[in-house]
Amino acid sequence: MNLLRVTQAAGLPHQRMVMAQRSINQLRHISQTSARHDASTPAEKQDKIIRTLTEKFTPSDLQVQDISGGCGSFFAIMLKSKEFKGKSTIQAHRMVNKEIKDVIQDIHGLQVCCLPTNPKLKTIADN
Repeated sequence: MNLLRVTQAAGLPHQRMVMAQRSINQLRHISQTSARHDASTPAEKQDKIIRTLTEKFTPSDLQVQDISGGCGSFFAIMLKSKEFKGKSTIQAHRMVNKEIKDVIQDIHGLQVCCLPTNPKLKTIADN
């Protein structure tokens, strides 16, 4: 049974029927235009994140882990790079998010830890 028949059977005024039909058409349009389907596997997403961050930041340490239970919807990233020296946490996170934006737009969550690479500390033995 279509919407027109249902609204007529319910005794709704014509104006309400038209408004209801417009709302449904708008929802259909939104769902058709904004629906995205990412066919990447969790391993492919993880590899792409690693490649992208390695190319951009040349990290001294990089760890990327799927912490969603294997479905690839939530990743944890720990990244140490000299690029983060003097940057605030927010600035560093924005730098990372900008580089992996095409991957993270299809996931549910992201946990990021960005640390500057520390220069080698001098020890007593170095003197």
